[in-house]
Amino acid sequence: MVERFLFISLECLVRYPTQEKRTENKEKHWKSLSEGFRFGKTGSGGPEKDFIEQISQYISNRISDIDLFDATGFSPYEESTSVLKELNEAGFKVIVISDSSLKLRPLKVLRSTGLEQHTHSLITFSEVLQKKSSLEYFKTVKNLLGLKENSEIWVVANKVHKEILSAAKSGIKHIWVNQLVNDIVKPI
Repeated sequence: MVERFLFISLECLVRYPTQEKRTENKEKHWKSLSEGFRFGKTGSGGPEKDFIEQISQYISNRISDIDLFDATGFSPYEESTSVLKELNEAGFKVIVISDSSLKLRPLKVLRSTGLEQHTHSLITFSEVLQKKSSLEYFKTVKNLLGLKENSEIWVVANKVHKEILSAAKSGIKHIWVNQLVNDIVKPI
């Protein structure tokens, strides 16, 4: 039996918050993290080094790694859950791909939106050490996952210049999700 895999970009599953909302969340998060912090010179390595060491220690004592990333404002597209369920029922293993350097943020987004339960794996830059636009990206991912040569593989993405071009040049079937066009067909 042929194994079926669908690599899908995180951006095709969730709506990202606006830039203003991300900036607001970052400022709010930083304010709450730094509240109560008092810098004191220790003389061990200069003021900059002392500050970085002290703020790092202060923050690490207050939060866990997973809390560093705020998933507020991310929401799944209306059809994301049902499409993922249908893909699973059709025998596809859904692999979410992200150029994020840390796995924590996309993982937290998948968890907070309820989509994690419908996916089989999450692959980030930190595991393949290549961006999705690299011509070697999908070859590296296939090797990392131990996929067989006869596996059926599809790539679903919203960036032609990244995943779609890389998949096409690698001979992988691909679907471009054009999220720039609203209401392609309007009812009369």
